[in-house]
Amino acid sequence: MIKNGRVIDPANGIDKQCDIFIVDGDIAEVGKIERTAETIIDATNKLVTPGLVDIHVHFRQPGQEYKEDIYTGSRAAAAGGFTTVIAEPNTHPPIDTASSLKSVLEIAEKQSIVHFFSKACISKKMEGKDLAPVKELRNAGAKAISDDGHFVLDAKSSR
Repeated sequence: MIKNGRVIDPANGIDKQCDIFIVDGDIAEVGKIERTAETIIDATNKLVTPGLVDIHVHFRQPGQEYKEDIYTGSRAAAAGGFTTVIAEPNTHPPIDTASSLKSVLEIAEKQSIVHFFSKACISKKMEGKDLAPVKELRNAGAKAISDDGHFVLDAKSSR
């Protein structure tokens, strides 16, 4: 039982202080609940929400794991209430091939404690010159394409 939290659930039109009764990991009841529970969590002055989604994270794996990696980044996300993240592709090397994307997703499958997805580069090597193989990247699991702050001005541009 989660007691006395401010429950915000846009999908069900809820934004009020109430209780949540949980049975076998599923929400069984929401409202002012007068029953006992094996475990009671006092959520007074706290928000209780569905899991949050961050569509712009930098977990820096591969290549810059000393800054952050999937293991530590996913735990930080979970501690902040995020249940899903979508990582940027500006790693070293950039995620611009199906094989590099699959490699990152395999690591995440083993190390992430939140739902992990990844973007892929829109251009090869994030150089803004040649289009990356977008269809292959989509088929490999890319949720979006981005050169993360680097511009692709037009099909003839170079940097």
